Amino acid sequence: VAEPGTGWGGTNLTNPLTILGPFDAKVAKPSQSLLMVSTTGEQFAYYELDYDLEALNADKFRESLDFLGFGLPPGSPSLGEMVAQGKANLQAPWLGLSAFITLSLQLSLLVFVGEAVRDAFDPRKVI
Repeated sequence: VAEPGTGWGGTNLTNPLTILGPFDAKVAKPSQSLLMVSTTGEQFAYYELDYDLEALNADKFRESLDFLGFGLPPGSPSLGEMVAQGKANLQAPWLGLSAFITLSLQLSLLVFVGEAVRDAFDPRKVI
């Protein structure tokens, strides 16, 4: 149990991974994600396990974190910042529209690529 302090969740912990200890290979798998959030909600960290089951800082979901006000500093170019600017400036519809079009195109391309990969590796496909 951690002592009171100014670290994570009002404790003396500065690294949230210290409470987890070593990862068990029977339970943890490479590329497993860990989202650590302090009990006060003021701090968070996102980690991903590598092949040696070492937790590495992962920089995924940047758009979501930027939109929620976390992640990159304000003004940094990202899709999350673009969505937030569109939401904050409804009098300028081109901001929201450009974010919508960009995200729609990315999602459509992701779906098309996923379908192409699925079709390419379909064992029931007759040549």
